[in-house]
Amino acid sequence: MLRVEWSNRALKEFLDTLEYWKSHNLSSQYSEKIRQAVSENIKAVQITPYIGKKIANKSIRKINFLSDFSLVYSVDESSIKIISFWDGRRCPNDLKI
Repeated sequence: MLRVEWSNRALKEFLDTLEYWKSHNLSSQYSEKIRQAVSENIKAVQITPYIGKKIANKSIRKINFLSDFSLVYSVDESSIKIISFWDGRRCPNDLKI
């Protein structure tokens, strides 16, 4: 199974999103739902690395989940690199790859 590496940017986006929803909802329930969905999608990508839709160029892919969120990632021989954790409600022009 391929190793998963998070970029600093992706990890910050992910943690900021969890914190936002915890603060916004005054509960960690939705944040846990996001965390669980991320875990399930990472496992799916580890099993089938090319499951995500190609974006930008052939080496970058995106997998969507929970209607509004995406993991943007690249694959090489030994690892999957999470480039961005994306909330689709943000301006698409802000997604810098």
